[in-house]
Amino acid sequence: AQWMTNEDGRTQYLAVAVEQRDMTVERSAPMEQAAAPAFSTTKPFAASIQIWAFESTKRHAMNRSKEPRLALVICTDWGAPKHIRWSPIAPHN
Repeated sequence: AQWMTNEDGRTQYLAVAVEQRDMTVERSAPMEQAAAPAFSTTKPFAASIQIWAFESTKRHAMNRSKEPRLALVICTDWGAPKHIRWSPIAPHN
């Protein structure tokens, strides 16, 4: 997950990578192969990046009276991202 700071506004965003798993397929338990390398290639699979919006107060604290809302879903067919970074582009004057 990766926070995107929005210093000018009261909405903050969180990006989360989510695997779209078929719950009928049996999967290996985590750490079942403890000696396996930290990264190994896999076949492409369906996944998504969910962008969640959180409202803040005037003092930039989390506004707990408002539920987070799902702002955007980006679907992929190449697997879940392992690393997410925001790349803001500054406006031209």
